[in-house]
Amino acid sequence: MNYMSRGYQVNFGQAIKSGFKNYVNFRGAATRSEYWYWVLFTTIVSTLLGMVDTAIGSLLHIGGDVASGQSQFTLFGNIWSFATLLPSLGLFVRRLRDAGYSIKRLWLYAIPFGLGLAALVSALPALASQIGRFETGNVDWAPFVLAGLFLLLSAVAATVVGILFIVWLCQPSKVQVVAGSPEGGALP
Repeated sequence: MNYMSRGYQVNFGQAIKSGFKNYVNFRGAATRSEYWYWVLFTTIVSTLLGMVDTAIGSLLHIGGDVASGQSQFTLFGNIWSFATLLPSLGLFVRRLRDAGYSIKRLWLYAIPFGLGLAALVSALPALASQIGRFETGNVDWAPFVLAGLFLLLSAVAATVVGILFIVWLCQPSKVQVVAGSPEGGALP
């Protein structure tokens, strides 16, 4: 999209069109309105497809608890999530760039992932060595407590990283794109 100035706004329809048009575009920039309208659109569609999946799952009685509306039928929601994964990621990267941040900040997501991996690594050997002790109740819980601590730290880190990204994505544009420049011709 060629912006005339930093204050360029897109409407809801333009944001959806741009999201699908720039399906795997990770270059250039995306305005706040373009990003947040896309988030709103994908959230609305995900909610509607979740309701459709729940209704179909309840009608077919596929897994889950029919009385509570819980269903394991998630075909349409999964298709939608898969179909919008790349455009959402591309828009996320372009929005970060437009807000003046390096995409290297995406590495912050490695912190909660690494802590979760540490939880898994610390629990697996203990689980393997104590598999027979669960029935007798003679279990050494220390490795599992350590794994739980790593999981708790992972959840806290994921929350902090998520909040940071929301704050950064809400920042005003710091990149100006010159009218008539090729797609993604962002100037700092």
